[in-house]
Amino acid sequence: MHKTRLIIAAILLPILYLVIKILPLSIFTLFIAFIAIAALFEFLSMYKVKPIFCYVFSLAGAIPIILSYLNINIGISLITSIFMLVTIVRLFIKKDTKNALLDVSPLLIGFFYIPVLLTYFVKLRVMGSNWVIFLCLVVWGADSFAYYIGKGYGKKRLYESVSPKKTMAGAYGAFGGAILISYLLNLILNLTSSVILIIICGAILSISGIIGDLVESMFKRDAGIKDSSTIIPGHGGFLDKVDAMLFSAPILYYFIKFFIMG
Repeated sequence: MHKTRLIIAAILLPILYLVIKILPLSIFTLFIAFIAIAALFEFLSMYKVKPIFCYVFSLAGAIPIILSYLNINIGISLITSIFMLVTIVRLFIKKDTKNALLDVSPLLIGFFYIPVLLTYFVKLRVMGSNWVIFLCLVVWGADSFAYYIGKGYGKKRLYESVSPKKTMAGAYGAFGGAILISYLLNLILNLTSSVILIIICGAILSISGIIGDLVESMFKRDAGIKDSSTIIPGHGGFLDKVDAMLFSAPILYYFIKFFIMG
């Protein structure tokens, strides 16, 4: 399994670099829209939403991404429209009022949890492709530090009821690893002249990454599954690969906006 994981990573990383760094913003946007659709479909499937609604509603996951690309503000009008659409469909498709709230909740939560948060990838790409690379490498790198340090030294559990395998040692490893990777990437990518700011940014991203991972674990344990899907051998599903970045992307965006570019 570990070997398969490394082989798949070796194949996917050059493709990701191409999409993030070389290809135009329009292609990057379509790529993120695809991830939004796929991850939303996984989320709805694990909550056993009817297949027809999974397929149809997952396609709506592309809407916030496209709007972000077109620089159209995703505000109260989109929230209102999605809420009205979901509740109206539930009202007329299923006559029984029992479990009405439970029926609409996965659709609404999934939409705001995945596609809306993924819009920040497009916003970051507009700021500069290096920031997207920074986000991915810091969050994934911190996760690798957490895995190996937690595996070697972890005893005390971080949050056992949500994610039994995560340890305090792993969290410390993620924290230190994110700071180290942030510092090194800043030397390579020349993101900011302030070493202190980039170190603080890395530290914050390590925490937001852990929280994002725990949030997905909370949903998966509630749904009674281990991985969101098995579509990526050795890595799980699309949602499993972006879970830590769903919270980290908006945090990085606003950190850049207010502290680095501000």
